[in-house]
Amino acid sequence: MAKREDAKDTLNFEKLASYIKELRNAQDWSTADLCEKSGLSLGFINQLENNKMKSPPKGSSLTALAKAFKISPLKLQQLAGLIPNNHPIEENNEEWQVHFKSKLSDMGLKRKYVDEIINYIETVEIKQNRDKTKQIKEEKKGEE
Repeated sequence: MAKREDAKDTLNFEKLASYIKELRNAQDWSTADLCEKSGLSLGFINQLENNKMKSPPKGSSLTALAKAFKISPLKLQQLAGLIPNNHPIEENNEEWQVHFKSKLSDMGLKRKYVDEIINYIETVEIKQNRDKTKQIKEEKKGEE
């Protein structure tokens, strides 16, 4: 049981929970509104906002939340502990996406496929960041 609590502290669920709630309240959305906009379940949103998560949220869930709020998923990844706190967050992620979408559209791809490619890239980035964070934590444990 203590190990689970340690993991929760390490993964910063409290910071993520308060940030999501803050974003939702700033939009004047109910939790049901956020569920509708993100495609995530009410149970998930309630667990997240009330800091009751037992494991890190999946990358796809963070991406869905980021899209609902129209923000970069990188900030959510960092608050979830998937990116180290000292990792620089790219502020121009939105700019990159607009440019990349434009290039893909110029190639004749339909918007549906362009959005799927962007979502896939974000999911891969989240997984890579999670793996890198895990590796860093394991290296730190080895040094102790």
